[in-house]
Amino acid sequence: MPTTPRAPRNRALVVVDLVVGFAVLAFGLVLGGVCTAIIGDVGLREACSSTSGCDVGALSTATAIGAGVIIFGFAAGLAVFLVRALRRRWAWFGPVIGLVVIVVAYYATVFVAGQQLGGGGAS
Repeated sequence: MPTTPRAPRNRALVVVDLVVGFAVLAFGLVLGGVCTAIIGDVGLREACSSTSGCDVGALSTATAIGAGVIIFGFAAGLAVFLVRALRRRWAWFGPVIGLVVIVVAYYATVFVAGQQLGGGGAS
């Protein structure tokens, strides 16, 4: 059965789609870098070694997994964006999904680190 050709896309919408996708990718790159730097900070391990009842191995494992998931979130968003853009389909949502993965992974890692360090924060 022959396939029917698709109607041509509006050039202005294509440009907006690509600009929004690149902007979200750039924001995700910066956010992912900042989150990874915060999670991988040496101060977390130093605070853990001076805190009683803190497991340094569990904290290091959690931060390594969190950093890996953050990097995976950016890479997945980039991959979806590139594949969808090359196939001439809407591509802006790929980086947004990657951004959501970055934020969720960061907060999950911070939650686990907070459980390891204990609630010693002054409020």
